[in-house]
Amino acid sequence: MVIIPREKFINRAVRIVNPSIITLKMWKYRYKNRAKKLIATSIDAKFPESLNLSLSAICQAKCIYCPSERGKGIKPPFMPFQLAKKVVDEASEENFQGIVRFSENGEALLNKDFFSIFEYCRKMLPASRSVLYTNMALVDKSTGRALLANNLEELNFNIDGASAVTYEAAKKLDFETFKKNLHDFIDSRNKLGAKCRIHIDILTAQKYMAMVERKRIDLPDDTAEVIKYWKPLLNKSDIISVVDKPYKWALREKMKNPKTVPCRKLSKVVRECLIGPNGNVYLCCLDYQQKCVIGNVINNSIKEIWSSSRRKTLLRFLGELRFEEIGEPCAFCLD
Repeated sequence: MVIIPREKFINRAVRIVNPSIITLKMWKYRYKNRAKKLIATSIDAKFPESLNLSLSAICQAKCIYCPSERGKGIKPPFMPFQLAKKVVDEASEENFQGIVRFSENGEALLNKDFFSIFEYCRKMLPASRSVLYTNMALVDKSTGRALLANNLEELNFNIDGASAVTYEAAKKLDFETFKKNLHDFIDSRNKLGAKCRIHIDILTAQKYMAMVERKRIDLPDDTAEVIKYWKPLLNKSDIISVVDKPYKWALREKMKNPKTVPCRKLSKVVRECLIGPNGNVYLCCLDYQQKCVIGNVINNSIKEIWSSSRRKTLLRFLGELRFEEIGEPCAFCLD
């Protein structure tokens, strides 16, 4: 079982050491050089390495670190089966063997077609790796067993507090429901001998407020207690990732400060194709209102969109720190 800090900002193209050690000028220079190499190896790719399906634009959690307006105005709020089928069928024709991520900017299990989409994807893309991001509120015993029976390979979620007080302050979800669901999932995984890896992130309300909002709140940072309780129940392949560089996207609309620092998500942007419930292919997972759209899979194939001049232009702008020319959300991104 591995415990790692989450954001090491020198990982691949844009993760760097402390800016107090390297000046901002050197930081940007290094970013541009590494970005140029990264983009050069990715810009002519015919198909993405990862398909991220936003099966839902809605989430019942109200996490302290997520934008309150996330997903508002996106219609329809849930990706219909036929649209997901179109994406999966094209990926199957391309012999896709990358990662399929279920859930992007919403809780996938709220989609009534979730299991129809999930099962179809597993059938048509047997060589792909399936990853689910969830808040765990709907992963009850039967749902967990169904996920495992359909060979879910990785389950990602947050445990942002060790008690009802700290957990609910961070997420506005019922702690006891979450706790039971996770215990049941671990138990089912053990009994079935399933190889699904669990990946846990931890970002307490106290830590987030101190690091991002620069405010003190009367709650403990009980990260250590979360690890102490859950670590003995996990497998060696599981991960607990302590978030040591929280995203600031919840503040973006409030501050509207022009972006001046390198793009933190570039290494993901060049590899991952994000598809919204309405078919929009948007640039980045931090674009929670789909303001920077590359194309739409209803009108064009993924292959056409991925090879489009618009995508190539946007990647070039990202690599050259020309965020204003991209427009929102990049122009005001704090991450």
